[in-house]
Amino acid sequence: MSNSNNQRKTNIKLATYGVLVAAFILTIALIVAFSMPSANKNLSQDDTPTQETNNTPIVFTSPLEDATILMGYSGSALQFNATLNQWEAHKAIDFSATSGANVMAVYDGVVESVKSSYLMGTTITIRHNDKLATVYAALDTEPTVKEGDQVKKGQVIGKVASSNQAEAKQGAHLHFEVLENGAKIDPSQYLTLENK
Repeated sequence: MSNSNNQRKTNIKLATYGVLVAAFILTIALIVAFSMPSANKNLSQDDTPTQETNNTPIVFTSPLEDATILMGYSGSALQFNATLNQWEAHKAIDFSATSGANVMAVYDGVVESVKSSYLMGTTITIRHNDKLATVYAALDTEPTVKEGDQVKKGQVIGKVASSNQAEAKQGAHLHFEVLENGAKIDPSQYLTLENK
């Protein structure tokens, strides 16, 4: 009788684990599916990035003088975050840099916000036009700009630090995002990454 009870308990445990694993996989699949921007959102009708009114494509300058990619953008492919010990999509580019290195605006715009949070550290968002914005995270706590400031392409807006606790094991780096119509897109659509 006790063998039958033990077998039943083992079967219940295995079924419970199976349900948990299936729920986890379904959750990840739904997160990835709903967080992927549609291809039509990212590109205009002529398949070029957002354009200025004079029809010249926007091309970003590098946000760092010596920019080397630490972790690339992944819209749907999962990458391992050693700090959080989990697999996740990485909708940004992380650039390795020494602490204190200057971070520059990649294009003309207006500082939309300067915020600080435990996970992302000091974060600056610059609005370039009604559709396009850039986000610079893991910055030093004393940025050189404030909300409402007009900035020019190449202007120093802050310094690299290790304030991004969600990626703390990467050390000092710049976490760089591009938002188009509110959706995170691959920064390489606007940023030339050759020799990076």
